[in-house]
Amino acid sequence: MLSREAVAANSDSLAGILAAQCADLESLLGLTRREEAAARAGDFEAVAQVVSERAAVGSRLEAYHRQLAELRERLGEAADAELRGPAAQRASQLARQIQRLDSCSRIALGAALVSLRERLARVGSGHAALTAYMRDPRSAGGAGGAYDRRA
Repeated sequence: MLSREAVAANSDSLAGILAAQCADLESLLGLTRREEAAARAGDFEAVAQVVSERAAVGSRLEAYHRQLAELRERLGEAADAELRGPAAQRASQLARQIQRLDSCSRIALGAALVSLRERLARVGSGHAALTAYMRDPRSAGGAGGAYDRRA
């Protein structure tokens, strides 16, 4: 069993980790909002930039998760009070907000993908129609027409 001093020292670490985790979750929420707005606008460059920034924050959050798991293992039940405290509750609230916005982003990106596929299909069919027109000997662009491609 850990001494009171060890529990107190680790509790300070636990509180510090939870505070840092909340700060990074706040940053991640801001990035998620930017990503969602960019997805709705169809700005794929901005989405890619935000995804890159989110990866860096995500790495730190993974480290916090590992540290919290280690402290929870060492402290046992002594960690429970802190892990149910305001910082942990705020972290959970932020995570839920991020998940909701991520869902909105996925929907917006899916809609943008459908729209892009439709536009590409129209471009492809327009290109095919133009190629057929240029090859048709009855048209102005065909071999029998007045249009000369060499001119």
